[in-house]
Amino acid sequence: MYTSTQLFLIYSGLFFASVLFSLLINSLFMRFSRTMGSRN
Repeated sequence: MYTSTQLFLIYSGLFFASVLFSLLINSLFMRFSRTMGSRN
């Protein structure tokens, strides 16, 4: 299977990828809501 170091690298990589993905999606939704006029 995987060693503990490999598991740490896999899980930390997934964590940082999910953080980057959520920031990207959040910025897109904020820009979309600004154009729709529902956010000042």
